[in-house]
Formats: sequence, C-alpha cells, structure tokens
Amino acid sequence: MARARKKMDHQKMVEAVAAGTKKYLRYDEAAELYSVGVNTIKKWAHDAGAVHKVSGIALVNVKKMDEFIESFEEV
Repeated sequence: MARARKKMDHQKMVEAVAAGTKKYLRYDEAAELYSVGVNTIKKWAHDAGAVHKVSGIALVNVKKMDEFIESFEEV
C-alpha cells in the first residue's frame, strides 16, 4: 500500500508557486490552486501540454497552465 503524502496547506502552496519555488503541482494541488475540479484540471493540463509524467506521477507545469488560462482572456 502506498504511503500517504503530506498535503501542503493552501496558503503555503500559493506562496511557493508565487515565489517560483514550486514549478510543478499534482492534479489535486492544481485543482485547488485554480479552484476547479480535478477532472477539469486534467483536461486543461493536457490541452495546454503542461503534463509531465515522472515514474507514473503526473505533474502539471504551473507556468504553462498560467499561459493557457491567460490565452482565453477577453479583450
């Protein structure tokens, strides 16, 4: 059985992303950061080309996600 990983609290995660010390997030962390569901973040991340799989773990590139979301900005 896999061991449970410690979950970073929301405020610390936001600060780490803003400071640039956390470039990649797991799906559940990204969903929390962007305030959407996990299935939505999976679709967006794949559409953005922001998914990197390392040893079976999907990591979402925050910079690519931000660029993807900002590309839908209305003028």
